[in-house]
Amino acid sequence: ILKGEGQGVSVLGVEAVKDMIAKTNLDPKEIDLVIFATVTADMTFPATANIVATAVGAVNAFSFDLSAVCSGFIFALTTGASYIQSGMYKKVVVIGGDKMSAIMDYTDPTTCIIFGDGAGCVLLEPTTGQEGIIDYILKSDGSGEAYLHMKAGGSRYPATMETVTARQHFVYQEGAAGFKFA
Repeated sequence: ILKGEGQGVSVLGVEAVKDMIAKTNLDPKEIDLVIFATVTADMTFPATANIVATAVGAVNAFSFDLSAVCSGFIFALTTGASYIQSGMYKKVVVIGGDKMSAIMDYTDPTTCIIFGDGAGCVLLEPTTGQEGIIDYILKSDGSGEAYLHMKAGGSRYPATMETVTARQHFVYQEGAAGFKFA
């Protein structure tokens, strides 16, 4: 669990990218695109990917967040791969990270034990060899909304004293049915 005042998921993302840069001897100015898959962005805007790109010196990068919960990293990975395949970018950093402790209800032991804080990243580059992403099939299913969601904090139910008091800003998962959609 990431602790400390003002410590958002960007802290975890920055460390993951710095580690990757050190391991690959990459000049951060060569990074063309940063995609951060997260549902616990530091704030609504700017994008956490912007914060990370600036912090690591990726001053030439286009960057954005992608929000898709459990499947977020896979969606971000295939999005990044599409940018590479199109020829638009040569060096794409894909980060998957969340500070789930910020949205967990620790009075709900059936849900809070499943989630934690962490981040990791990969560097995507063009290849002519056999390595890389060969193929992918992506699908989405919103039918599980009732079983796995965070009710308030979005545009449907903006934050109010009532939504905070009702503890609607935490992850809600309805037992086994929720696992189907996780």
